[in-house]
Amino acid sequence: MNIYDAAKILSLSGSLTPELVKAAYRQACKKYHPDINPAG
Repeated sequence: MNIYDAAKILSLSGSLTPELVKAAYRQACKKYHPDINPAG
């Protein structure tokens, strides 16, 4: 997977840096983690 594939999945646009992608990935992990946000 390259950085542009990751950006598309994470809905990022504009100038991309590995740090920006990493931060968006971690935010998505927190948002969708089953222990934090159970699927009910």
